[in-house]
Amino acid sequence: VAAVLWSLARLLEKMLGQSPEKIRFILARRELQNVLQEGQEAGILHPSQRLLSQNFFLEASRTVQHFCTPLARVHALRLGTTTGQALRFARRNRLSEIPFYQKSRTRLVGYVRTVDLLMQPNLKQPIHETRPFRTLRQRELFGEALLRMQTNRESLAIVVGENEKPVGLLSIDQLTAPLLKGPLGSLRR
Repeated sequence: VAAVLWSLARLLEKMLGQSPEKIRFILARRELQNVLQEGQEAGILHPSQRLLSQNFFLEASRTVQHFCTPLARVHALRLGTTTGQALRFARRNRLSEIPFYQKSRTRLVGYVRTVDLLMQPNLKQPIHETRPFRTLRQRELFGEALLRMQTNRESLAIVVGENEKPVGLLSIDQLTAPLLKGPLGSLRR
């Protein structure tokens, strides 16, 4: 029986040019789109909610490594930088969170939110305390990472590879941006 089923699956794959799993996935995606469309037509879902859901399901199977910024491209400051210098750096690079390193630019130790720096009365005070990074595995899925970061109210996370070495930095904005693409992009402004 198993051999017959296996042969049938191979025959279908050759006839359709795709594996049965991929065809099942395509059919499930179409069915989900139909359900969301019906929800919108019935007045249960607003068009923006439907598009948000569709964008989420489009990105759900991607891993965080597709969204993160490689460490070599991360704008970071050395611990001990003054608040004033950090604020100028944040303005110049348009950063809402500033990553900090201790000795090497590839050894990030934490981050400071720019809004917290604006509350500091002394701009000459050096920065020595940072918020710790949330750690995400590079193979972690988009939805899981978004949920973890939202639940813990974290703005930045460090992405580590199989060998536990950091490979990149991921912001919550990098995860929410794909959800707001297309007609929803106007909601970001």
